[in-house]
Amino acid sequence: NLFIQVQSVSSLKIRKGGEDALFVSKNVLVVADGVGSWKDWGVDPGYIQETDLKYIRFGIVRKKRNYYIDNPQKLACAAVNLNKAQGSSTLSIITLHPTSGLVRTYYIGDSVYGIFYSTGEPFVAP
Repeated sequence: NLFIQVQSVSSLKIRKGGEDALFVSKNVLVVADGVGSWKDWGVDPGYIQETDLKYIRFGIVRKKRNYYIDNPQKLACAAVNLNKAQGSSTLSIITLHPTSGLVRTYYIGDSVYGIFYSTGEPFVAP
């Protein structure tokens, strides 16, 4: 199972309207962060990441669930290609295969994530 710990959102982001979105299912974790400076151009920075997550949920829940769990890059590309909204967003996807336990990750942008053992030690890729 995926153990998820998410940092709390700052009160400043809540007051100004957040650009972050989170999707969690049994085998998928997706975090998207809209780029706030789009607001200066009259574009809602939260809309693009909400739309990305809508397409990701659709792909996972209704379409090719196992295909996308094995290919988080293809899941990200499919969502981005379907999204016609103005703006930009970072996107981090972590999937856990339901039978093999294999973890796959993919990200777009400058967001980072860490994978840790239950002991708290960081996982370091070979």
